[in-house]
Amino acid sequence: MQPGKGNFEKSKAYPNNFLWIGRTVLPALLMFILLVIAFWFYAIPAMRDNLIESKKEMISELTNTGYALMQH
Repeated sequence: MQPGKGNFEKSKAYPNNFLWIGRTVLPALLMFILLVIAFWFYAIPAMRDNLIESKKEMISELTNTGYALMQH
């Protein structure tokens, strides 16, 4: 062993930097992409449907209030 190098020579598990990047960065990137896709196709439509439903309920209540005021 040469002085100053320690045990940090190229190991057989990671022969080059591209393999290391593929084993660490790629899974993290894939998980991020899956999270964005899940949010885009599940969470946003669910929030949109809830918002539309609450607006319909509000319009219905305002209509009922206006009708009740006109009856008096």
